[in-house]
Amino acid sequence: MNQDIETLIYAYLLGAQRKAASFSDVEENQLIKLCQKYLTAGFVLQSNSLDPANKDLLNSLKAQRKLASLKLMSMKQELIDIAQIFSYQNIDFLVLKGLALAMGGIYKPGVRASRDIDLLVSAENIPCAYEALKSLGFKYIDPDTADQATIFGKHQFPVMTNNQGTLIELHWRVTGVEHFKDCPLTDTMFDQRQECTTHKGVYIPNIAGMMAHTLYHGLIHHRMEHGPLFLFDLAALYKYNRNKWPQDNSLIEKLGLMDTFMQCKRLIEITAKEDEFSAESIALINKLFKDFDWPICTESRFSLFGVTDQRISVAEILTKLKNKIQGVSYMYQLPLSSPRYWFLFFKDLLRVSRKIRF
Repeated sequence: MNQDIETLIYAYLLGAQRKAASFSDVEENQLIKLCQKYLTAGFVLQSNSLDPANKDLLNSLKAQRKLASLKLMSMKQELIDIAQIFSYQNIDFLVLKGLALAMGGIYKPGVRASRDIDLLVSAENIPCAYEALKSLGFKYIDPDTADQATIFGKHQFPVMTNNQGTLIELHWRVTGVEHFKDCPLTDTMFDQRQECTTHKGVYIPNIAGMMAHTLYHGLIHHRMEHGPLFLFDLAALYKYNRNKWPQDNSLIEKLGLMDTFMQCKRLIEITAKEDEFSAESIALINKLFKDFDWPICTESRFSLFGVTDQRISVAEILTKLKNKIQGVSYMYQLPLSSPRYWFLFFKDLLRVSRKIRF
């Protein structure tokens, strides 16, 4: 990727706002798509003084930031309503990821966008939490999913939505079972949870818990598919914590991410003192993101196999079938013994078969 574009995006790490280069029409279009996909419009606008000649870029990023801010305001209100009904029913919960950062005041307004509301509830409270969300107008986004919340091995339930388009992911554990048999984060994050000072009844992880989850979500769960967002979150938490790192790194050690965390720490500490990226900070960025190429294509996925709208081979279908057949029961919220499960399974399989190439 063009170095000027990468510098523009990573500039949030720097200690001062920088003057950005002027971009061509092609580069403007690429930046607009990158910021849409990786939720970086707020970061770019805060950290860079853009050339007024790049009017389309400026207008697009401001529009993205405005839309994200309005969406965040709506999600905050939805969360407050959820917190009230959860409190009334004695359901302990935690807000995770982007909305936890927003509720905790980690970022200045208009910087960090969030796609959805992520709620962590203990396994025994899941049925009550599901019914509470239903009473507020939430339902599974996929109409084929059964009206129930049964744990089928995944760490979360299918995405829910309401008539406002707010998305909720209800979790019963933090990490995926495919990554850790026993979750190294859930119990500790519950034990060390903190109530938001500005929103009574809303609970978020402490700084150490948010840092550990940020690393897990960015590096293990999504394998850097969300770009540098995890790094920005670490930097924001560090700044919010008065430029101090938590003394307790036990959760990060349990995740096996201490080496990467030390690289992130070094990079964040260096760039916080820089106005422009030094050779050392550039080298650290390149090391962290050596296998990341900023893909910006959008994909249409079937619920069963995660198949893109491109044609696929029979071998690819068989591989996906072997790996995913156990996982799809959580998406349908039906056991493998259910006739309806197999009806939906083969319906999806038929859709996939139309993409076969020979």
